[in-house]
Amino acid sequence: MNILVLYADDWRHDTLGIAGNPIVKTPRLDALAKQGMRFTENCVTTSICGISRATLYTGQWMSRHGADKFKMWDTPWEQTYPGLLRDNGYWLGHVGKWHNGKFPQEKYDFSTVYAGRHWYKDESEPGGKIHVTKRNERDALQFLNDRPKDKPFVLNVCFFATHAEDPHKDQ
Repeated sequence: MNILVLYADDWRHDTLGIAGNPIVKTPRLDALAKQGMRFTENCVTTSICGISRATLYTGQWMSRHGADKFKMWDTPWEQTYPGLLRDNGYWLGHVGKWHNGKFPQEKYDFSTVYAGRHWYKDESEPGGKIHVTKRNERDALQFLNDRPKDKPFVLNVCFFATHAEDPHKDQ
């Protein structure tokens, strides 16, 4: 079984259409959710993205994983879900936001890590810029195209664009 985790922190419980939002329309995500698995019982003690991600990766409360603010958690890598899956033959990928201290590059088979801006310079795109979500998409597709076809994979696609955008910040 292959695993794709689309992770967008800092959302309310009802942000997606499939979660009951009467205003936000998310038909593609709704269709994916109907075909896959939605985790609806997740909660964190501190609504900070790095702490939320550490809780997701370790399955532990902040008081146990020890990642306060934006540092790496204390839980051994081998006890995290990416570590357990990689140790069991999965091709491991990470695309996008990290915010948990120094990214453990050596633990991943594929990774592109970035966050903090909504727009990046990219001369191959019209206007010479690429939005961070389009960059997430492009990098995730690269992972899917380049991965070994004889191994299962887990890919975490972690979005940054859920954070409020300052239109003047990235210019």
